[in-house]
Amino acid sequence: MNHAAAHRLGLTPRQHACYQAIAAHMEKHGIAPSYDQLCAALGVNSRGAISNLVQELRQRGWITYVTGSRSSIQLLPEPGRYELPAELQARLLAFCTAHDDDPAGVVADAVTLFLDGAGGIVAS
Repeated sequence: MNHAAAHRLGLTPRQHACYQAIAAHMEKHGIAPSYDQLCAALGVNSRGAISNLVQELRQRGWITYVTGSRSSIQLLPEPGRYELPAELQARLLAFCTAHDDDPAGVVADAVTLFLDGAGGIVAS
């Protein structure tokens, strides 16, 4: 995932810095940072300010929370980008290679067929 694109897609400079700090911490340590760690990374003294930044990132669709986890922040894929499980991705690529088709087009067709069949009602 290209975390650098976050700034171009509607984050303020401060939100972008917070997102980058979260992403960097997760890449280095494998878990989300605490609010205290984000305070240190961003040079902020107030955990409330960090809480506001994290809430704004969640509202803008860049992160979510994992309930019941101490390090509950989770990065989301960039809007408009989705990741398939590895096995499904391999099957998609094999199909596209065999049929000389574009993976993005196949996925778009499959989603359209699914949504049309569901009458626009999709259970979450």
